[in-house]
Amino acid sequence: MTNTSSEGARGRALPIDRFHPRDDAKREPLVLSKLDARALQRSLGVPVAVAREVLRLAGGGARWSSGRFPRATGLTPSVLDGLARRTLHPEGARLAIADVRPALSRVMSGVPFALLVDVHAAPGTEAALVHVTVRWAGEAFVVEQEVTAEQRAAGTIRVEFGERQTLPPGPAVFLVSVLGADGSQSNFRASVAVLPSNPLSVTVSPRSDFVTGGWSARGVKESGDVYRTRVTLRIYNGDGAPVTIRDAMEWKFWDGGVGGTLVEGGTHDWGSNFTIGAYSTWTGSLTFTSPKGSGIYNRYDRKEDMTAEFRFTTTGGRAIADTITARVMIGFGMNVIRIGDASWTSQEYADLYDAVDVTQEIYEAQNITLTGISKQHIPDGSVGGYGVIDSEDEARDLFDDWSGPDNQRIDVFVVHDHTTGNDGMAGDIPGPTSHGGRKSGVWVSKTGYTDGSGDKRLRVDYLGMLIAHEVGHYLGLPHSDLAGNLMLPGSGTDDTQITYDQYRDTLDFGWMFIV
Repeated sequence: MTNTSSEGARGRALPIDRFHPRDDAKREPLVLSKLDARALQRSLGVPVAVAREVLRLAGGGARWSSGRFPRATGLTPSVLDGLARRTLHPEGARLAIADVRPALSRVMSGVPFALLVDVHAAPGTEAALVHVTVRWAGEAFVVEQEVTAEQRAAGTIRVEFGERQTLPPGPAVFLVSVLGADGSQSNFRASVAVLPSNPLSVTVSPRSDFVTGGWSARGVKESGDVYRTRVTLRIYNGDGAPVTIRDAMEWKFWDGGVGGTLVEGGTHDWGSNFTIGAYSTWTGSLTFTSPKGSGIYNRYDRKEDMTAEFRFTTTGGRAIADTITARVMIGFGMNVIRIGDASWTSQEYADLYDAVDVTQEIYEAQNITLTGISKQHIPDGSVGGYGVIDSEDEARDLFDDWSGPDNQRIDVFVVHDHTTGNDGMAGDIPGPTSHGGRKSGVWVSKTGYTDGSGDKRLRVDYLGMLIAHEVGHYLGLPHSDLAGNLMLPGSGTDDTQITYDQYRDTLDFGWMFIV
C-alpha cells in the first residue's frame, strides 16, 4: 500500500500578548500642535512633503477619517488610517488608544482576567464607554463597561472578564473601541495566547492559506495525483518553568473518530527535542502528502470525513494531543445568465457579481465553494416576454429555450421582475445534471431600487442569499424549518446557515466536484 508522508517546519513564536501579525502595535498619540514636519515624518514614516501637507490641513480643521483628499497630496488610505487613529487635535480625532494588554501580563484558561486599555483624550473630550468584541474558538461575544472618572483621570481603563467569559487555551482576539461622550471613537486590535492552567496543551488548526470554509483541515488535490493536507500546530506552556518536548510526534487519521477505524498513521520527527519557555508557545506546520492508493487519498476521493489526531510527548512522559476534522472542499459551477444586456446598467452589473460573491461566502461557510462562473446574457432583442416571469410555466419555457452550454454548471437566470409571488424558483429538487429541458436551471429576480444619486441598484445581500437558496434546491436541498437556515421557505438576508447534514446531502449531486 502507498503511504502518506509528512513534512514539517518550525515557525516563529509570537509574543503571548501580540499573538497575531495584524495586531496593532503600541503607539503614542500624535499631538499635531506640538510637532514640526520633521518630527511628524519620523513618526508616520512618510516623506517630509506629506508631513508638511498634514500639518497644513490640520490647521484648516481636516478630519482624516473622511478620506476626501486628492491622492496627489500623498495621503494614501494607510496614511489616513494612521492619522485617524493616532492624532489628537480639536477638529480631528479626539480619542486615541495607545495600548491594550492583559492586566497580569497573561491570560490563563478557565480563569477570570482583565484587560488594561491605555487611552488619551483631547482637551474637552471624555471617554464614556469601552466596547470589546472577543473572537475565539467559539461564538464571538461582547463586553461593555462605562468608563469611570477615576479611569479617565488615570488614562487607563480596566475591562473585567468574569467567570462566564473565561476562555480555553488557544488564540483570542480583542477588538477594542473606546467611545467619547461627544461621539468620538478610537479602535485597537490585540490578540493573546490563552495559556493552559493545567498547564500544557496543544491545538491544531487549518493552514489559513488553504482553507476558506469551516474549521477543518482541507485535503487539496494537486498536480501529480496527490492530496495535500496542511495544518498548524501550537503548543502552549502555562507553567512558570520551561518544558522539553520529544522530537518524535505521532499522527493518525481516523474514520469514525478517534478509536474508530485507523486510515493511516505514522511518526513525524522534528529533528531534535525542543524546549518551550515558561509562559510561552511553540508553533509548527505540517504538510501531509497522500499519493493515489493511500488510505487518506481514497477517503478524500470518496468525499469522506476523517479525524486527524496529533500527539506530542514531553521528556518527562506527559502526552498532549488535539484533533481536527479533515475533509475535501467541494464545489459547483454556475452559468449566470442575465436576461437582457443593454437594459442592465453598469452599476446593476457590478451589484450582480457582488451578490454572487455573497453566494460563495454563504456556501464556503460549510465547505462548499464555486468552481467557476460563466458570465452570459440573452440579448435584449431576443428576450421576448422572459424579462418578467409571470408563471411557473413561463419559467420552464425559459429553461427549455435558453439552457446554457453543456459545461456541467447550473444555469442561473436573472430576470428583471416577476408577478409570481416568489422571488425565484428551481427547476427541480434536485435539478438535472444535463442541459436542456424544462427543469434545467433556476431563476431569480433582480428587483432593486434607485439610490439617492438616481442610480439603479440591486439589493446585494438579499440577491446573494436568493441565488444561494434556489441553487440549494437544485443541489437537492428541500425547505427547512431551522431558524436562520438558508432553506427557510421565506429566507431573508440573515438566513444563511447551512447545516452539516445539508452539506452531506449535496455531495451526491452529479455536478459537485472536489476542488
